[in-house]
Amino acid sequence: MQEIPYSKIVSWYQEEYSRQQTESVYGEPKKHLLKFFEMLDSNAVEKTVLDLGCGDGANGIALAKKGYYVTGIDRSGEQAFLNRAAQEKLDNVKFITGDIATYPFDENGNTYGCVLCAGVFHLLSEENIRLVARKAKSVAPGGLIYLDVVANMKRVFRDSGEEFIFSGLANWSAQQAKDFFTELLSDWLLLDSMFFHAEADWPVKEGNYPIAPYHWSADYVCVVAKNTSSNINTNNR
Repeated sequence: MQEIPYSKIVSWYQEEYSRQQTESVYGEPKKHLLKFFEMLDSNAVEKTVLDLGCGDGANGIALAKKGYYVTGIDRSGEQAFLNRAAQEKLDNVKFITGDIATYPFDENGNTYGCVLCAGVFHLLSEENIRLVARKAKSVAPGGLIYLDVVANMKRVFRDSGEEFIFSGLANWSAQQAKDFFTELLSDWLLLDSMFFHAEADWPVKEGNYPIAPYHWSADYVCVVAKNTSSNINTNNR
């Protein structure tokens, strides 16, 4: 099976996000995220949201429009994120340029009413998934966390039919993802879990891309949990 360095895609995203765009590459929040937003409205103890791997703001901007104070962290996408915020006349957003695996967002007692990490873990190594997930538990007592893993990922070039993988990334099965979340959130109250299949073509629009177009299919494993403790706990269990 062909292996392609994921760094090729990272470089392309950095260039794509540097453009003066006001629309998200990914469009509006997906249905399962909208469901979580409704849960957040009903359970939020603080109106602060940390969006890990926020990209150009598909989810963060939507939450800011609902009145949440959103901090997004990503390696690229600042200009697109802030341009979209300006278009919506939002002053309740902040973008931090940094790698979520190394940026110390959980230090100095920082906590948030909600931590969101959507559509990101399948683009990390297994080591970094565990690191980011542990730090993502920097949620205030009573606050919510949303995490998902895009599992059983399969990518096939549309023209040749050849399957390939991006080297260096975790490719968990759905069961691995479920077991990981069970362990990670063993001391939290699980409010919801979602499992569904998805597939689509990449890219979603015409343009110059670093690799040939491909079709992907995967299973989403999503969890929503509430911090029911009185203390913040970011220890790996």
